[in-house]
Amino acid sequence: METLFATEILQVLNVLSPSESLIKRVSQIKQDIFNQYGKFDSYTSTAHITINTYLLDSERITSFNKKLSEFFSFYPPIDIHVNGFDFWDSSKTMVLKVEDNNDLKRLRKDLNIWRKLNHLKGNYKPTDVPHITMAKNLNNQLYQELKSR
Repeated sequence: METLFATEILQVLNVLSPSESLIKRVSQIKQDIFNQYGKFDSYTSTAHITINTYLLDSERITSFNKKLSEFFSFYPPIDIHVNGFDFWDSSKTMVLKVEDNNDLKRLRKDLNIWRKLNHLKGNYKPTDVPHITMAKNLNNQLYQELKSR
């Protein structure tokens, strides 16, 4: 049987890594939740801030990564500030709020220009609310308990 499409479509996430101290603190909080309540989605994920997502043909991934690396090689460091927790009822998710400061706004604007120059069209989705996911898809009881803390 022949296939209509010869390549795979990949979902790509561009993320920022926070400081090592913040990564460790997030891991400690996740471990505390795990110790008290057991395993949950995102328990093992390393702390990161998703900037955008898009779909990309697997044949373009290598050249795209090279171009993106070049973009970031000239980009100044991003100042990141966290400000407490937030809870998203629709997905029963607990997040660490990241202040949407001028550095992050400028980065998202510059990436939007970059993606247009690199012919990444309609499937590009910037992250509207900067955050670090702590725990997602929680059962209702655990979600309500964490929310009430």
